[in-house]
Parts: sequence; C-alpha cells; structure tokens
Amino acid sequence: MENTELLPLRREMDRINREMRALYLERLEVGKRIAAVKMDQGLPICDAAREQAIVDAMTAEVVEADRAGLERMFRLLFEESRAAQQRCMERSAANRD
Repeated sequence: MENTELLPLRREMDRINREMRALYLERLEVGKRIAAVKMDQGLPICDAAREQAIVDAMTAEVVEADRAGLERMFRLLFEESRAAQQRCMERSAANRD
C-alpha cells in the first residue's frame, strides 16, 4: 500500500523527472547544432572556460550545501554534450568520405 503522504510527492517528482528528460533531450539536440557550427568553424568540442563560467553562474545563488551536487550535474551534462558532439562530428566526417 502506498503511503498517502508520499504518493503526491512522488507524483510531483515523476513530473519533474519527465520535464528533466525533455530538457535533457532538447539540450542534446541543440548540442548537435553546436557541433555543426564548431565543425564548420574548426573549433574544438571542449570550451573549458565556458563550462566553468556556466558552473559559476548556475551555482552562484545556490546554498552551499547544494552547490557540489549541482556542479556535478552540470559537469555530467557537459560530458554528455561533448560525447554527443563528438559522435556528430565523426558521423559527418564519415559521410564525407
């Protein structure tokens, strides 16, 4: 039997998870377009300074107890974005051959 206090909270968490999934997939799609621009302009996939600036901005107004987790989340997003961009660039290069 589901706890009546937990059920609405779990439903809310499920809704948030669905929104996060949609935003993650949207972020990957934008990353693919970024990869195309980087390829055209001969830019590297990784821009460490930009990534750090994003982490700094996203964690600036967050209570200290939550900063480390939020930073880890963004670093993981960056890692996944770079991997997706790399795959796009490799596919594009393979299609040219």
